[in-house]
Amino acid sequence: MSAGYLFFEAVDIAAAIHNRRQMSQTQFARLLALSVRALQSWERGVRSPSKPTMRLLQIFDQPEAFRAVPEPDGVLRERV
Repeated sequence: MSAGYLFFEAVDIAAAIHNRRQMSQTQFARLLALSVRALQSWERGVRSPSKPTMRLLQIFDQPEAFRAVPEPDGVLRERV
């Protein structure tokens, strides 16, 4: 995954998540423990979240996709 892909996705995913969850920017920013201004800068494409924050956004957006985690032996097991 290239840095450009992460930036493009950050612009789309932040707004899409809080809209799908019917959350205001203020509510979503509080959930992520950041300022509304920081969230707005992501959504305008001025800045992008860190890689760990992007992962958090992805997990929040699609939690079911992160239930199956590969074990060291390569087998996918669902986490409950």
